[in-house]
Amino acid sequence: MKIEIVRERRKTIVLKVLSSQNAVLKAPLKISEKKISEFLKSKERWLKRVALQVEKQENFAKSFDFNNFVYINGKPEVGVGELLINNKVGDSRMRAIRKYYMTLFPNLAERAKELSAKTGLVFKEVKQTDSVRVWGSFNVNAQMKLN
Repeated sequence: MKIEIVRERRKTIVLKVLSSQNAVLKAPLKISEKKISEFLKSKERWLKRVALQVEKQENFAKSFDFNNFVYINGKPEVGVGELLINNKVGDSRMRAIRKYYMTLFPNLAERAKELSAKTGLVFKEVKQTDSVRVWGSFNVNAQMKLN
């Protein structure tokens, strides 16, 4: 693994894994090479473990073709081209995918009520919007917003 050493005005040493092959170590200006070597030696097992995790993530992402397929539970469910054909001409790729995801949850309010009963989480209403990004929130007014 290639480790870039950056010296800067700071009081602590930071070691950050950037990819499975690269890391950066930020160190104070006046620290000796010996201290840096000792620090790297003490973090050798951690560095290998994290690099292995990052490599697994990199390989996992490479196994999916997000440009051509929409995945559900790790399986290609529908082709993006098919979604674009079935939608209006002005729809963007993300909007077409979003519309498809929304069709997967037709009984969202009922499902939220079931989960509320199981968890004890009380809410007044569920709002579903047509946002480009997929996210959800729950605010102090007991409103659950799913975008």
